Amino acid sequence: MLIASLLPLARPEGMFLCILWGVWVLVRGEPDSDRAPSLVSAIRRLPSTCILALGVVCWWVAAVILTADPLFILHNWPSTWHKGMYGHGAFFSYGARSLEFAGGLLIVPFVAGLCIRIRSRSWLPITSSFLLLFLLHSIFRRYGLFGEAGYPRYMVSVAPAIGVLTLDGWNRITSSNFPRPILRLLGPTVLALSLLTSMLYVDAMSWARDPIAIDEMAIWLKQHYYPLPEVIWSNGRMCSVLGLNFKSSPALSGRENLITRLREARSGSIVFWDDHIGPDWFGMTAGDIEQQGYKLLRDRQYLLHAVLYPDDRFMNVPWAPFINLLGPRELKLSLLQKP
Repeated sequence: MLIASLLPLARPEGMFLCILWGVWVLVRGEPDSDRAPSLVSAIRRLPSTCILALGVVCWWVAAVILTADPLFILHNWPSTWHKGMYGHGAFFSYGARSLEFAGGLLIVPFVAGLCIRIRSRSWLPITSSFLLLFLLHSIFRRYGLFGEAGYPRYMVSVAPAIGVLTLDGWNRITSSNFPRPILRLLGPTVLALSLLTSMLYVDAMSWARDPIAIDEMAIWLKQHYYPLPEVIWSNGRMCSVLGLNFKSSPALSGRENLITRLREARSGSIVFWDDHIGPDWFGMTAGDIEQQGYKLLRDRQYLLHAVLYPDDRFMNVPWAPFINLLGPRELKLSLLQKP
């Protein structure tokens, strides 16, 4: 329970899991007994459920010590959740993308394991954990709550539950009269193909290639302007690669606030900007920043191809269309300085 209390520090939905598990502790019956728990036993277990809150309490105490703001987490976790910048989608968005978080080949044993164990009381902690987050994210995505973007990676908090259910389904499927040589070959083959599919899936995310260009531009910036003055940046990678604090992020509350910050920045301040997140999130291009009196130091247009399987190779393999689904990524980075 102490380890579980740290789940909210990894993903926001970890808090919902802690609440769910606290309910399990209170309502579980006595070991080796089918009798429902009594009110006395539930009250006796109540103090132990406080362990599930220790992670959040430690987080809050650290935030107060570091920022002197008792409501820092409420104001900044996450800072964009109330902006509605991702809109909303269909209720079945996560169902349609289940192949992405359960695996293209492993989805069959996963569904089998879930269907088999969904009525099992001993498996309730596993099945209910998955179903809770699946339902919550579906609702959040449908109504655009909490900045829900519909990304499959949001199910990572229950990846262990997905893995255990998949393994149980696999064991059930392969427990039939399959010849042993086929079983010995089938397992490694499925895992190898799943690994390859996952690598290609990540490689097809063109925006995930941005760090390659950002790192190159950051190296140039460090070589010519060190120690670094104040830096205003658009992409979070720019902040981390320069060793800055995310508290220095430009405000996401509108173009006017960003313009105010640009005007109030001290002389010599650097703006590290891109032509995707910059205009989309902040409503400002590098050209707009120049109009605020900033001097262009350097800009570069990048053409970022797939990393593992570059576009000019493996063009005749079956998975080539999948690799090139989004094509090369075009990204322009700019460095500007206030006189």
